[in-house]
Amino acid sequence: MTRRHMRFQRNILILFTAITLLSLFFIAPVSPQAKKIVIDQKIGRPYWQSSPEVIPGTDNNKPLKNVVGNLTALGYEVVIERGGINSSILQDASALILFKIKTQAGNYTQAEIDAIVNWMKTGNKFLWVASDSDYPDTYLAATGSDFREDQPNKILAAIGAHIRVELASVSSPTWNIGASYRVLSNVTNTADPDVVKITSGITKPINFPGPACLIFVNDQGTLVSYDTLPKPGLFSSTPAVFWVLKTAPDGVLSDGSPKFPPLFYHAGDTGSFVLMAGEKYLYGSSKVIVTGESPIGDIGYSIWSYTYPGKDISLDGPKLLYNTIAWGLTADSAPIPTGYYIVGAVVVVIAAVAVYFFFIKKK
Repeated sequence: MTRRHMRFQRNILILFTAITLLSLFFIAPVSPQAKKIVIDQKIGRPYWQSSPEVIPGTDNNKPLKNVVGNLTALGYEVVIERGGINSSILQDASALILFKIKTQAGNYTQAEIDAIVNWMKTGNKFLWVASDSDYPDTYLAATGSDFREDQPNKILAAIGAHIRVELASVSSPTWNIGASYRVLSNVTNTADPDVVKITSGITKPINFPGPACLIFVNDQGTLVSYDTLPKPGLFSSTPAVFWVLKTAPDGVLSDGSPKFPPLFYHAGDTGSFVLMAGEKYLYGSSKVIVTGESPIGDIGYSIWSYTYPGKDISLDGPKLLYNTIAWGLTADSAPIPTGYYIVGAVVVVIAAVAVYFFFIKKK
């Protein structure tokens, strides 16, 4: 073998080593999956309209206990927290589920919001933020009902999410359970791979009784439609936002609290409104799901519902709930944008050429 061939082989070995070492910088780390789920049940944030321990009427099934039992059987540790959110409660937690707020006693304190933000920043965290419509329940006559959307929005803004809750109510005159406000989801985002995971195995409708709809903001905080929301680009993997479920195309938006008008839409607008949306890669690897209704509650009065009292209907709420939690607890760090791979490849090629000519000159 000639010296020229030996030098060429050595150059190839150096080039291969350089490429291998450089490629290590483009592999995203994978964090182990945690199992602790915190469900917030502070006063003012009950998962149904009466006591957290007793279901009204004759239904003996206790939804929260049912869900906790099923999650425990799936291998999760579930903590029901009724004293408020703080760093101690969130320690070692992988997921936090926030139900809709019933009264202003449930408004989030700044300390709670700060605790949630700091927790999300640690990465690989899953947050479920629920809301409700601005329907003017009689007990809210004195205070108004906008806090049911405004409070979730404070948390979403604090964590840097691009999803917001509209100050409104949505209904469906045709796709419902006996009344237009008992909305059934009718449209699924089948094009998004994350939604495919969340809705896997779902063949029946999902119940959104008296929901709000969701809206979106860009990086500057300006309200925009989903279609005009900036998408990940050549040098950015964010915002990674997707909608999951919508109303039927004949959905109707109404303003139940005129003192606080809708932020983006107008009363009387019609169309297919977003009821559930998600975003990932917050702080690199944390995720959020936002819904216009609470995930768990009385039979027929939450997303979790598998039927509706007095109605011959089957719903896939439980499956959606468990699928969503499983998706949220699956580690998924922001990928290296394609542009950086291109730059890296160019750098490697330039380095390889430089090395080659360096050794050629030494010939």
